[in-house]
Amino acid sequence: MPEFCGFAPTLQVGSAGAGADRRIRHLLSNSGVGRDNAPGDGAPVSGDVDVSGDGDVSGDGELAINGGLVRGVGHTAWRRRRVLMAVKKGHVAFQVADRKLSTSRQPDFKPPSDSFRREMVSTFRAWRDEDLCTVWTKQCILEWHKNSSRVWGIKKGPATLFLDSKLPENAGEIFPDLDRGALGSCALVAVADGMLGKKRGPEIDAHDTVFRYNGPIKAYARDVGTRGDVFYWKQRRDEKQYGVEGQKATKFYIWKDFAKYKMFGDKNELSQQTFKGRKNLWETHLSAEAVSKAYNMYAADVKDKSKHSSSGGFKLALSVLASGLCTRLDLYGFSSYGGGRYFKNAVVNVVHKIGLEHYVLRVAMEDKFGVCLYD
Repeated sequence: MPEFCGFAPTLQVGSAGAGADRRIRHLLSNSGVGRDNAPGDGAPVSGDVDVSGDGDVSGDGELAINGGLVRGVGHTAWRRRRVLMAVKKGHVAFQVADRKLSTSRQPDFKPPSDSFRREMVSTFRAWRDEDLCTVWTKQCILEWHKNSSRVWGIKKGPATLFLDSKLPENAGEIFPDLDRGALGSCALVAVADGMLGKKRGPEIDAHDTVFRYNGPIKAYARDVGTRGDVFYWKQRRDEKQYGVEGQKATKFYIWKDFAKYKMFGDKNELSQQTFKGRKNLWETHLSAEAVSKAYNMYAADVKDKSKHSSSGGFKLALSVLASGLCTRLDLYGFSSYGGGRYFKNAVVNVVHKIGLEHYVLRVAMEDKFGVCLYD
C-alpha cells in the first residue's frame, strides 16, 4: 500500500469493548429492531447516544462511541445496519437507517494469474509514461487535425461527438485546453453504500477536483462530500434518484456516450459541446479498450463463461486514471463485494464482476500509479 494512502478505521460492534457492544444491542432492541422487524423511516434508537470516540458508556443512558457499522443484531432479518448520526439540539444522536443493507449476489472472486496482473501494470505504465491521447483535449484535437491516422491508433475520432458527424473548424476551441496534471489532486466518488458512516465528506471536498455521479448529495454530505467539479451525468427514466438536486459542475461534465448527451442535453448547446454552460470531457476509446481487455483476459484466465459487462464506475475510474489529468486519484465508494448504493437498495447486477474491478483498481494502487482506494 503506498505510504501516501491513509485509511480511516471503521468502528464495529465488538471493537468498542464488551460493554459498548451490549449497550448498542440494548438500544437497538428498545427501538423495535429485532430479528423480524425494522424501524420505520428514520426511527430513532431509544435513548440518547453521545459521540466521544472512546467506546465507553457515559451519562444517563448514553453511549460514547464513533459512528460506523453495526453488525450481528438479529440472526436472519438483517445482519448489517448502518448507524447514522444526526446533529440535533446540540448533541449527536444515533439513528438506525430504515433499510437493510443490500446483500451481494456476486460469486466468489477467483484471483487471476500473475500474467494478468503484469498486463494491467503494463497498461497503467503506458498511460503514465507515454504520450497517449486518452481524452479529447484541445491538443489531441490539433493532433487529430494534422494526421488522424497517426494519432495513437484511435479509430473513432471526435467527429462522432457531433450531430452531423463532422468536426467543426473551431473544434480546438470547443474541447478543454488541459495539460497533464491540470486538475491537481482528484477524488472520484462512486455510489457504494460502504461510504455510509465513514464521515469522509470533508476529506473528499479538500481535493483540488472532485469527480462524482449526479446522485443525491444533501442528505449524505458528511459521508460523500458536497463538491461536484466534474459530474458524470447519469440519467435514466427508471432511475429517478439522479439529477434531482439541481447539481451543476464547476468544471466539466462526463457522459456515457454521445447518445446520452443528445438525449438529455440542451439542443442549443450540442454544437458547442457544453451542458449547463460547462464543457464536456470525453474519453477516447483507449481507456474503454483497457476495460474490455481486462474483462476478456480475466474470463479466459479463470475459464469464466458467464455473461459479463463492466460497471460504469469502473469505466469512469480507468478513464480518469488514463487521462493523466490528476496528480493523484483517490477513489471512494467502490465496493469490493457488490452491495447496494448509498442512497438506494439496488444490488449490483452479477454481470458486473465487482471482485475483478476492485482487483484491477488495487493493482493500480499497490503498484504506485497514484491511486488510493478507500471503503
